Amino acid sequence: MTKLAFKFVLPITILCFATMTKWWFALPTDASGTYFIGFPFPYACNGWHTSMSIQFFILELLVDFLVYYLFWFLVIYLVQKIFKPLVIGRIFSFVLIGLSIIVLGLAAFIMSNKDNLFYFKRPFEMGIFETGYKFMWQKDKQVNAEYYQFKKRN
Repeated sequence: MTKLAFKFVLPITILCFATMTKWWFALPTDASGTYFIGFPFPYACNGWHTSMSIQFFILELLVDFLVYYLFWFLVIYLVQKIFKPLVIGRIFSFVLIGLSIIVLGLAAFIMSNKDNLFYFKRPFEMGIFETGYKFMWQKDKQVNAEYYQFKKRN
C-alpha cells in the first residue's frame, strides 16, 4: 500500500488539490471584500498591498492538503479492500507523477513571487457571505461587494 500511496494517491491528491477548490467571498476586518480559496479552510487570498501578490496561510494550506490526501487514501484503500487490488501501469504512473511535478513546479513559481505574503495562520477575522465550488480555470462568481459591506455595517 505504501508503494501505491506514493505512485498513485499522492499524485492524484496534488492534481485534485490544484484543480478543484471552494471559493469564499468574505469581508475581512478592516479590508474590502476579498475572494479566498481553499477547502475545507480558506488558505489563500489576494494581497492587499499590491495587485500581483497573494497571501498564503500555511497552517490552513497544510490541513487542506492533508484532508485531500486522507480522502484519496481512504477511497483507494476501500476500493482495494472491497473489490480487488489496483494494478497501476508504468505509463499511467509516469504520466500522473509527471503532471503532478509540473503542477508543483507551477505552484512553486507562483509562490516564489517576492510580493507574496506568508502567514502561519490567518492573522485577521473575516465574515463569510457567499461560498461556492469551482475548478481553477473557472472565473469567480461576481458578488456585489457594496451590498455586503452595507450589510456588515448594519
